[in-house]
Amino acid sequence: MTQFQVIANGNVFGIYEAEDEQQARDLCAQDAGYDNEADMVERLERASEMECVSGEVWHAWEDGCDEVEFFLPDGANPVDEGARALGVDVSEALNVRRA
Repeated sequence: MTQFQVIANGNVFGIYEAEDEQQARDLCAQDAGYDNEADMVERLERASEMECVSGEVWHAWEDGCDEVEFFLPDGANPVDEGARALGVDVSEALNVRRA
């Protein structure tokens, strides 16, 4: 299983563990009360805008501070993304690890 972050209209709708992107979009649509993405499209009478990004959930924190959870897209640098999630610059006080 792969972790996918589902995004639509510039908003993150969640992180789903799925076999592929379609299954992740279907799970997201189910969370919104639809049978699957196709049912959502049919009932809303408009195309789906859901997109998927594969990656992993990580944690970041600075020494002495609480951890935050963030999504690390495949190929991204965990230190850079961890700093971005915390809203800080990369420093020796920054720590990151897989969730």
